[in-house]
Amino acid sequence: MNTSISGAVSQLVSAFKKLSKGAKIAIFSFLGVSVAIAIILTAVLNSSKYTVLYRGLSSAESLEILRLLDDMGVDTKVESDGSILVSKDKAPAIKMQLATEGYPNSTLSYDLFLEKSDLLTTDYEQRKLYIFQLQDRLQESIETLQGVKSAIVTLGIPEENPYVLKSEKADITASVALQLYSNAQLTPKQIRGIVLLVARSIPGLAEENVVVVGEDGQQLNAGPGFDSADIGSKIETISELSKIFEEKIKSFLEPVFGKDGLSVSVNVVVDFNRTTSEETSYAPVIGDSGIISWVERHSESSGDTGSQDEVPTYSEAEDPGDGGGTETSSSYSAQYLVNQLIKQIYDDGGNITDMTVAVIINAADMSDEEMAKYRELVAFSAGVPVENVALTYSRFLGRDTVYPIPVTEDEEPDAVFGIIDRKMLIIIGMSGLGLLLLIVAITIIVKAIKNKKKKKKQQLAEIEKEIKVQEEKKDMPGEIVLNETREQALKRQITEFASVNAETVAQLLRVWIKEDEGR
Repeated sequence: MNTSISGAVSQLVSAFKKLSKGAKIAIFSFLGVSVAIAIILTAVLNSSKYTVLYRGLSSAESLEILRLLDDMGVDTKVESDGSILVSKDKAPAIKMQLATEGYPNSTLSYDLFLEKSDLLTTDYEQRKLYIFQLQDRLQESIETLQGVKSAIVTLGIPEENPYVLKSEKADITASVALQLYSNAQLTPKQIRGIVLLVARSIPGLAEENVVVVGEDGQQLNAGPGFDSADIGSKIETISELSKIFEEKIKSFLEPVFGKDGLSVSVNVVVDFNRTTSEETSYAPVIGDSGIISWVERHSESSGDTGSQDEVPTYSEAEDPGDGGGTETSSSYSAQYLVNQLIKQIYDDGGNITDMTVAVIINAADMSDEEMAKYRELVAFSAGVPVENVALTYSRFLGRDTVYPIPVTEDEEPDAVFGIIDRKMLIIIGMSGLGLLLLIVAITIIVKAIKNKKKKKKQQLAEIEKEIKVQEEKKDMPGEIVLNETREQALKRQITEFASVNAETVAQLLRVWIKEDEGR
């Protein structure tokens, strides 16, 4: 093998040496171009452009979104400032999917890079470009929804005017016009996701100022259908919260009363109203005061002037208000610049405002002290006032054991059945019996297979023996073959035996066929 490879290599080397200089250059050029193309293709296929998905989120919310993206199988990158980056071509679809799930909870700021803006672009033009690009990005995200053919987003952002009073400022508004495919229909959850996506994309935009309309001009995010769209999810949320507290109380008291020793019912009241609030705080820039923006000082004095020889004269006026004497007045005004921090807080609701707990203990009798003690424990476990807990005791139907379970010192429970339940013993016994039967069946099958193989070997030995006997009976061999191998000789002998003893061979073949069919 090594000799053949080395020979082939030497032939290739000798053939390459015989080539002309131009042919060698062409071969090397072709190899170089091929390697370069392979490297470029690998770099292009393995490289993926990333874009900012969300920026400026809280640490807790960023962690929530990263876990959700990981469950979705999305490749992400996180920058040092906490910005979340995803693949550029998948960003719109990811934003829309997260918006339908209610993420992010806080106002997000897009990282928009305006290619058309430069140093000569005015603030007004930059603001318009920002709005146009934001509208385009929202349209791309909404169009990733299943059933949406096209979307037109229009943002109404008023101009910022520092001379306008805060109470007189116009609200930010947004509208979304949808064109759906034929027979397509959006669910209330999808419409809700569109509203959240638009509202959370623009600071200061309230959800009630977002309008979503269909092709027929009807508003999709209004009316009884939309108001009651989340009823199912609200009921499910209340049910899940109740189950969480019920399981918490049960797991807390089960070590005392047993698994079936109590019944718990929890009723929670959840506030699903969404609220938006804004907080403005001021802080000095330096020390206890800010930076002075401008200062105005004014002083004024009035009174009698001196004589020409500059000798002052004094008069004793009985009435001080007759204009005599000197009067001086001064004023000082200054404006300080301070830091102004405006916080916009969005609360999506879902807050537990009240909760009551009812507990029934499977007991024949309980004292008032015990009931008060367990009632207080239930209240502390659920985190509610004691007056919100109702606790009582009663026998449970269909249950043999009640609290308390009397145990005497003379009682000697069965050592085996006191530890292992009777049903568990039956299951273990049946499993052991089944395993034993399986072992016996496997042993029988293996033994039968071995017997069949042994029988075949015996039959083959009998055939060989019969062939030898037939050969000995012949006076002359039918045919002499020179340089005949053992396999060829055996094959020839079997052929000759079959031609002489056809009935025996046929009977033997029938036996083999029946054995193969019986497997």
